[in-house]
Amino acid sequence: MENIESEEIRSTQVENVEIIPKTKHLCWLYENDEDRLSVVAPFLVAALSRRKQCLLVVSKAVREKIFLDLVQGDVNVARYQEIEQMIHTEPEELFFNGGVFDIDVVMHRLSAAFDEAQAKGWEGLAVVTDPSEILNRVSDEDWLALEFRSDYECSTRPCMMLCLYDQRRVSATLLAAMIKVHPVIGLGNALARNPFYASPTMRTS
Repeated sequence: MENIESEEIRSTQVENVEIIPKTKHLCWLYENDEDRLSVVAPFLVAALSRRKQCLLVVSKAVREKIFLDLVQGDVNVARYQEIEQMIHTEPEELFFNGGVFDIDVVMHRLSAAFDEAQAKGWEGLAVVTDPSEILNRVSDEDWLALEFRSDYECSTRPCMMLCLYDQRRVSATLLAAMIKVHPVIGLGNALARNPFYASPTMRTS
């Protein structure tokens, strides 16, 4: 297997990219395809170097763009797919059960993915999601509840999660609420620790 050194993640133009290996739940807000990809590659490289299985919950078109970006950065994508350290599912498959959004079902599927990754010998799971195209099918309240649950899972299990959101598709109300759920927020060309983040412990105390 390739030995991916942590220095490789610094080849991006995004500022403060060194935060990525030190956090477990990131929110990256983008306005175009180029912005979307700028954090995905360093996130995946950090996860692969830590022997985490990487689950891409994105459309096939976005997956191919991610793979191309990784290959251009000298990451052996074919090898990681062959050993199943990098896997893919469509947002529809994860987030909807027979066309219905059910938080408990989604969390069960994620929990099963965590367990399966560890059963196969990986050190945990790294999830990249881009639900931007399906958000209009879910209420803001339900989606925020899912993010709260996901943040708790990330804080208690060997999981990293990168949540991608197209600013053009996310309501202002949901966007403002989600800021409290992610310890690291990215916008424009920089990542930053979130001073408004409330940890699961703080939220339940």
